[in-house]
Amino acid sequence: MPWKQKKPCSMPGCPELTAERYCADHKPAEHEPIATRPSPSRRGYGRSHRRWRAYILARDPLCMDCLAEKPPRTTAATEAHHVDGHNTNLAEENGRGLCKPHHSRRTAASRRAFGGR
Repeated sequence: MPWKQKKPCSMPGCPELTAERYCADHKPAEHEPIATRPSPSRRGYGRSHRRWRAYILARDPLCMDCLAEKPPRTTAATEAHHVDGHNTNLAEENGRGLCKPHHSRRTAASRRAFGGR
């Protein structure tokens, strides 16, 4: 049976010859399959949370943080942010519509503040 000719590893500076793209030392780790992640409802995002999210995004169609910048920018809100940080409080005043970058920034900052990663 014919075999594939070996070529250098694609990792810069690695002289190892391999039939694949990377040698055994530099082969990227396999991604975890999506099937192992719990469903959104098991993670706390059931019907009431979906309703709350739809309400917040309808109430705040533009990102509240972008509107607060100087000069204000108009960016569509794509994510509903929990002001108090707990997704169990689904009160109207506990939500803000944010764009993806601002929501990611706020989430990362709150996790760092509480010792998370």
